[in-house]
Amino acid sequence: MTEPHPDHAAPIDLLLLTRFNVKRRGRTAGDPWLRERVRLFTRVCLPSVAGQSEPPTGWLVFFDSGSPGWLREVVHELGAGMFEPVWLPGEVPMSVYAEHVRRHSSGPWVATTRLDNDDALARDFVARTRAALRPTAEFLNFASGLQVTAEGAVHRLRDPSNAFLTRTERRDEATTVYAVRHPRAGEVAPVRQLEGPPMWIQHIHGDNLVNAVHGIRVSPTVLERFDVRIDARPIGPVALLAARVTDLARVGRRLVLRPARLRWAWRVLSSRRPSRRR
Repeated sequence: MTEPHPDHAAPIDLLLLTRFNVKRRGRTAGDPWLRERVRLFTRVCLPSVAGQSEPPTGWLVFFDSGSPGWLREVVHELGAGMFEPVWLPGEVPMSVYAEHVRRHSSGPWVATTRLDNDDALARDFVARTRAALRPTAEFLNFASGLQVTAEGAVHRLRDPSNAFLTRTERRDEATTVYAVRHPRAGEVAPVRQLEGPPMWIQHIHGDNLVNAVHGIRVSPTVLERFDVRIDARPIGPVALLAARVTDLARVGRRLVLRPARLRWAWRVLSSRRPSRRR
């Protein structure tokens, strides 16, 4: 009987990675920002992971070791049985994330998924991702997702290389999904598109680095796929139609003014570069 190839002998571990308040580019989060981010984390991000139909192998949440004592107490309470808090001493190189990933995984391959602390995953995100994993160097991307504004408006959009990417790598050479900015993932490895219903929520609010709405207004009933506590604003059929017309015009103007966006999307979607390793 032929023995299985070692690359196929074990399932691929899937780890969620979240940078909560690690120091980046010399910046340190202040107390008001931390308190608001804890509120969003407990209402949006944390319940969406807790509600997964199939749990990930692990969830590593990275914090600045210089954080105030009250945050450590909150993390200790929230993290129990949910995530592994990792306290980092100031600004660290990308290799540190990879070290922690290797420590929390086994087997020849490992997959890491980005998840910001104010965003959310659909209830079947982990299950669908795990079913799509294969032992090859690549990114997985669920193109369809949602944006929800602070006012409760829900918009649907497609993004061919978004902030919820999963990266599969050989474990002994892993650099994690953080090693490349998500819009440039296709320059590092092929980006395989996974189709389906909306699989993620990007929460748009005042403290968000990306606070522009790029999608088309939809009914808030689509949030039923997510275990989150978001106060979505109801909208009637006439108002919804008017909002969609306005959104389509806005998206059209954006593409006309930024044709590079179309070229970028085409490069990502048409990427067919094979992995050098198998």
